[in-house]
Amino acid sequence: DETKFISKGIISQTIIKICRKYPDEVIPKLIDQLNSEDLDTKINIISSLDGLIDDFIDLIALDSILGIIKSENEIALKKETAHFISKISKTKPLALKSVIAELLQFLPEQELSVRIVLTKSILEISKNLPDIIPVPLVLEYLSDSDSFIREASVEILGYVGKTLPMAAVNALINQALIDEEWIVRDATVASLGKLIPFIEDKEVIIKNLVRLMDDDKSWVRRSSMKILSSIEEISESEIPFVKVSENLSNEDPKVREGAANLLNIYSFEEIDKAFQNIISL
Repeated sequence: DETKFISKGIISQTIIKICRKYPDEVIPKLIDQLNSEDLDTKINIISSLDGLIDDFIDLIALDSILGIIKSENEIALKKETAHFISKISKTKPLALKSVIAELLQFLPEQELSVRIVLTKSILEISKNLPDIIPVPLVLEYLSDSDSFIREASVEILGYVGKTLPMAAVNALINQALIDEEWIVRDATVASLGKLIPFIEDKEVIIKNLVRLMDDDKSWVRRSSMKILSSIEEISESEIPFVKVSENLSNEDPKVREGAANLLNIYSFEEIDKAFQNIISL
């Protein structure tokens, strides 16, 4: 309507009413019209389908929806479609099971605004249906140029990493724990806390974390000690007391706090050696 008297909202609401009366006939026709050359037509269709998710998700061809994000250049349409997928992730996440791997594969090629919306969607799914998200594909996002994407990816691994715990934990320790952004590092500590219980042989993990207690960056030290102190099975033989003692004298109060949290695993004899440092905390 070139006069613009008819708003897009009215068009969508009218289409939704028709679809509710004749879903089997009309919804497939809407999907077919996603091949239209007209931008407004496609935006109207996505907006209409958004109102049909709860009752008619089985009639919505999600591979066609993903095709829009993959092949379209119009950012307005891609963002509308990304928000459509976001709504599905919150209300009907299982419907995305068949397309989640494909979604993860083409996501890095998208504009940042689209990537952020879709990454939030994957995080939402990971909380409720972690088993449908492939861990290897998520690991690739730890190298994303945007810190929000990296942070969200770390959080996702905290939920889904139990299917490949060793690979997830190693990536978090060797990559995410030393990220330049503190929000990513903080998320890493939380996710490692969730995953370490799923590692049967924690020796390698503990060795890597102990190695980080000597790191040049104080935030790496305190993060590693925070994780070590959360491991219930850890023994004093696995962390040389000299490392704890050195960190008790560190100028950073957070590092000293991290070292203090490890003291409870040591015998009185070891603690007595650093008693002067301890009482001055």
